[in-house]
Amino acid sequence: MFGENLSVSDFDESIIRIGDIYKLGTALVQVSQPREPCYKLGIRFKNQSILKQYIDYGFPGTYVRILEEGEVKNGDELVLAEQSENGLTVKVFFELLFMRKKDPRILQLALNNESLPDYKRERLKKYLPKL
Repeated sequence: MFGENLSVSDFDESIIRIGDIYKLGTALVQVSQPREPCYKLGIRFKNQSILKQYIDYGFPGTYVRILEEGEVKNGDELVLAEQSENGLTVKVFFELLFMRKKDPRILQLALNNESLPDYKRERLKKYLPKL
């Protein structure tokens, strides 16, 4: 429905960390960031309030970067190969993105997470307290 390439049962964004590496079939992938809604979702559903519902639901799914190409087929399991040392979960980061007032502790965790795309970390720097 939302254009996902993979659907994974029992996928819990409140536990999965940004930077976690998973074996999927013969591929190796790394969680890089949560999916974020955009206006196109509202167009698809002919209702822009779907964006708020998506955000409020709080379980966005993730994007992954491919570390090793491989084959993935129906029924393959997603197996944690390496847990990120940075404790930032997908759910906590997703919540940070939509907080009006950014929690400095979570903000710092995100800025220190090298698995997040550079452009995402650059945008977050504007929320650092001015010294």
